[in-house]
Amino acid sequence: MESDRCPECGIDIVDVKQRKSIIPWVHRAEIGRVRAYWRTVWLVSFGFKRFCQEMSRPAQLSDARRFRWVTVVVAFLPFAIVALVTIATAGARGINPTNVNYNAALFSLLGVLAALAIIPAIPFYALRHRELDLELQHRAAVLLLYAGSANLAWMFVAALFAIGGLIVKAAAPYSLMDAVLGMIGFGLFCAIWFMTVRDVVRIIKLTIKTPKAVFLMSLKIGVLWIAGGLLALVGLPLTIVFFILIYYSLQ
Repeated sequence: MESDRCPECGIDIVDVKQRKSIIPWVHRAEIGRVRAYWRTVWLVSFGFKRFCQEMSRPAQLSDARRFRWVTVVVAFLPFAIVALVTIATAGARGINPTNVNYNAALFSLLGVLAALAIIPAIPFYALRHRELDLELQHRAAVLLLYAGSANLAWMFVAALFAIGGLIVKAAAPYSLMDAVLGMIGFGLFCAIWFMTVRDVVRIIKLTIKTPKAVFLMSLKIGVLWIAGGLLALVGLPLTIVFFILIYYSLQ
């Protein structure tokens, strides 16, 4: 192909022809980690068609894994801040501070952290199909690490509305604005997960061609997502409580 643009969609394919990665995170040593991280988040969230060009290039698994772990931290911080604001404004919202269960808050945060660590990795490990070329399967699995985690970085936007709702509730207990802000935050939270599911399914469609196989793989990942979420959010805190109870019973 002599042209530098795709004849079907018009996208610039210079980087594809040169086999140079367009994922900014891969070039973080040159452009800076913070800039590379947020450019990658933006690319996956809003430039997915261009991001999918990476299917034609060798995949760097180590880069994708580092990106996922950075995203786990970035996505977890808003939850921790919301929890702190919730506790700090308890008195102003008419809740007796002595009734605040700090252990429950801590265990809930540990569950959220575990869920954020587990859920983005599930598509990567679940993408196994006997009819797939091993190299294609590897590239798709690496892209799934980006697709399964990048959108979670936008959690801070949902958290801003949740924090705003808590502050409004503390300042004006009889205002409905706190409920409005809370609903907007929850809506954004759901939208983030929808974008994550959408991007993962897109990668699966690019990798597996038959509709039936795409459906079964998507269903498999969905079931594993639910199981992993329940294990992290419920199983882990209960396990910690169980061992704490055993420890104190032996004293």
